[in-house]
Amino acid sequence: MRHLALLLILGVILTAAAFGQDTGATAMPIGGMNYGTSTSAADQYGNVLIFDPIYSWGISPGVPTPAVGGTRSTGTSVVTTMVVMRYVLSAKTRVTVIPAGGGQPAIREYAASFQVLGLGKSSLYAVMNEYLPVSQENYMGYLQGPRKLIAIDAGASGTSLPTALTGFVNAALQSSGDVRLHAGTGAQLDLITSIEYASNPLIMVPASIAVRPRVARLIRYDGTKFTSTDVTLPQ
Repeated sequence: MRHLALLLILGVILTAAAFGQDTGATAMPIGGMNYGTSTSAADQYGNVLIFDPIYSWGISPGVPTPAVGGTRSTGTSVVTTMVVMRYVLSAKTRVTVIPAGGGQPAIREYAASFQVLGLGKSSLYAVMNEYLPVSQENYMGYLQGPRKLIAIDAGASGTSLPTALTGFVNAALQSSGDVRLHAGTGAQLDLITSIEYASNPLIMVPASIAVRPRVARLIRYDGTKFTSTDVTLPQ
């Protein structure tokens, strides 16, 4: 749902008509905010984490360019310019931690989406996609980066979430396919599987083109780091 909301906002922004104005005018920002579907989970300390996807948009002036309209007299000369307005999309996720022991919630915001996998023996896990900025003449927004597995550790006090995405312990996932958590018991470590989908048998590929191997990635977490093992599967 959160991805659908983001795509809908992108569609509205990209199909809106850009307009011009005289360079002496000020920017006309517009405001709007949309909250995606919120999710929540409890971690190994009993803290409750709430994930709120937030999208906002507005308008800011772009680069002045020559144009037919928007004239302004300057003595005996006439300067004709137009400012193409740039549509700006901001996407982020607000993570709120309600401490198990009570007290004020701790809040962090990240330029990424989070899909919670669940709670294992050693951590709470999620699939994270970082929002990567993209800028064009009349548009500024985000693309989703590669999928990553992260271990979320808010600490016993609920205040230990990292301030930046780079602070999360992470491991690379397959670009597509099924991701599942298998919580460890006893001496077993938590296991997360990232399995690529099988090829569609209806899609014919010339024999001269090598078919990329299908891979199952087995990722184990020991409480401090991830260890990944790839296994080649039949198509």
